Amino acid sequence: MIPSFGKKWVQYYSSVRRADDCVGEVLKALEESGAEEKTLIMFLSDHGMPLPFAKTQLYHHSTRTPLIFVWPGKIEANSHDREHMVSAVDFLPTLLDVVRVKHPQDLDGRSFEPLLIGDTQENRDYVFKEYNENAGASRDPMRGVESRQYLYLFNPWSNGDRVMATATTGTMTYRRMKELAAENSFLKERHDLYQHRVPEELYDVVNDPECLHNLIDIPEFQNTLHELETQLQIWLKQTNDPLLEVFVKREDDQFREEYVQKVEREALERRNGKRQGGEREAKPQSKKHELISIQTRQQSSPNEPLSVNIQYQLSDTLGKQKLHVTLKSENNQRIERQVLEITGTGTKLVNFIIPEDYHEKAVRVAAFVGEDFEQSLQHLNSDLIKLQD
Repeated sequence: MIPSFGKKWVQYYSSVRRADDCVGEVLKALEESGAEEKTLIMFLSDHGMPLPFAKTQLYHHSTRTPLIFVWPGKIEANSHDREHMVSAVDFLPTLLDVVRVKHPQDLDGRSFEPLLIGDTQENRDYVFKEYNENAGASRDPMRGVESRQYLYLFNPWSNGDRVMATATTGTMTYRRMKELAAENSFLKERHDLYQHRVPEELYDVVNDPECLHNLIDIPEFQNTLHELETQLQIWLKQTNDPLLEVFVKREDDQFREEYVQKVEREALERRNGKRQGGEREAKPQSKKHELISIQTRQQSSPNEPLSVNIQYQLSDTLGKQKLHVTLKSENNQRIERQVLEITGTGTKLVNFIIPEDYHEKAVRVAAFVGEDFEQSLQHLNSDLIKLQD
């Protein structure tokens, strides 16, 4: 194991233990209430650790999660269903059936209550995956379909230059992968794929669950590709997905790009509190999420000023914005933060003093543009800055 990952694993195992303790307390309270025998218990999980190619993605490990039910008198204890594929969109209709409540119209999912009591269902051979936008309003639309063996992904935002914005880039694991990519050709290729992706991907998730080998152009997998593309198109049409036309015209690079730029403008308008038909249409940046860049020295010393140059370029639409610049420890703990205001194009010089009692071997600088991190327009982390004795 790479040493810097050790603390991350400890933190993750701690969160799993705390989750387990909480579930135990809930089940204990249910038993003490006397309602255990007439209660359906449903337990599901997120994807786990925020690792690259897991969090904020549609890969196999991004969406395949535990799903456990306990229903006294209905579900046989220790039974498993490894045949039928279900999805989160099926949860609501299933629970409505369990409590015998009529379904609202136009639900995308369908009930799998029969599976809970040991019956079978037809047309449980695929799950469909959708991603549109993250909490920071970054539009990177993706669609996917997975069968028992294969996964197909459609990434219309991928144009070779655009970099996907995801919170995973702020994690220790991602930063370490990025550092190692400078000296490891395999990780360099993975890091490039992580940032830029490709418009279409196809994987054998039985033999390659980590999705390392894209089969999209291999002749012997073209029938499988056609099958999954057909199923995805049926789903997009059935659910009135706005990406349907983009998917049908997926070979048209210009059409894909025009769609993504349109939804980027819409996201930017929402972020700035603009409404449709407002005073001015938001214009997309020439390069997505490249509003600022960080320039620092590669080395510094405790009790010596560390100068950081932040270059910025904001469109007129963005107006005046806050620039948050943070000095962090090697383990990503905040040491000091300075908040400035920026507008237009220019450079800000920020000076930090590294405390004399700081004992780690390096620091880094982080910066983001916006009122707060959750609504940031862009966030960056510098490479590690080594400290001299």
